[in-house]
Amino acid sequence: MRARICVFASGAALALMAAGVGLAAGQYRTTTAGQRVVIVGCSNSSLIAKAYDFASSRHDVLNAAQGTYDLSIWATNKAFTTPSMTGQSNTPFDTLLAMDGQPVAVWYPVCIGAKTFTGTTAQRQRAAWAAFQSFLALLRQRTQAPLWVTDTIGAQPSCIDDQELMTFVVDRAVQQGLAQRSSPDIPPASAPDANHCHFDPAASSNVGQAAAAFIDGTFR
Repeated sequence: MRARICVFASGAALALMAAGVGLAAGQYRTTTAGQRVVIVGCSNSSLIAKAYDFASSRHDVLNAAQGTYDLSIWATNKAFTTPSMTGQSNTPFDTLLAMDGQPVAVWYPVCIGAKTFTGTTAQRQRAAWAAFQSFLALLRQRTQAPLWVTDTIGAQPSCIDDQELMTFVVDRAVQQGLAQRSSPDIPPASAPDANHCHFDPAASSNVGQAAAAFIDGTFR
């Protein structure tokens, strides 16, 4: 049985299902029985999923990563139940979980905005770690699937995010046995946007190939 890959991030599950809301454009779900890898995260997580779809022949990705939701939002129920942008967001986590059942694993390319957590280094680290613990608690209310994490999200080194905190959270989660680190790392995209953070998923084949190496190599 081959694994299917789903990319989840937030939503109004039963209400959307009752209303007959389908998958967003560019999403795929196989009709055969199988398990999924759920990817949660921000806009870059979504772009990684799209780049994977260009690089892999499987077309088993359900992209539900939410564009404006970094770790601080994933620490709340909102990320699991409410799309980040009405009419533009991917299908929410809870909706896809209700539609597709339990995943084989969850993959979280961790995103933290540059000004999300403020204060001294110690204060920022405590706040970011508390947010990750909240995220994990909410995730475990929904699934016991193994969690995979990475602090590499296809952004350029000049991207204005909090790479230091992203690395701190990922390293600590792995060290404490709460998650496994995905491999290979997602490299800086070969076709970045002007903001140096986002990228063209079709032209950034290096991102797609790295995502496919992890997903197809680990779960296929």
